[in-house]
Amino acid sequence: MLKLFEKEFIRKSGGPFCVHCMHFLEKEINHLYEGVTDSKYGRCKKFGERNCVSGLVEYDYAQNCRDDPSKCSQRGIFFSRAFPTSPK
Repeated sequence: MLKLFEKEFIRKSGGPFCVHCMHFLEKEINHLYEGVTDSKYGRCKKFGERNCVSGLVEYDYAQNCRDDPSKCSQRGIFFSRAFPTSPK
């Protein structure tokens, strides 16, 4: 058998995945499609910056947090499951 088929082609295929984390915020697409969300541009409630004038927090993109070793990194070191799995 060829070794070609043993290689994994999807990069960053290991979890944990941000969409299952309690700190993950999905992006609302727009007001015309109320309730429709998009996880591609999701943000992380764990990291962000507060505007000193308005007091509003702009959270960092989740993908940027996973790419940054000083934040969550590829290992997902701050991952906390949003909904604990039930025992089987």
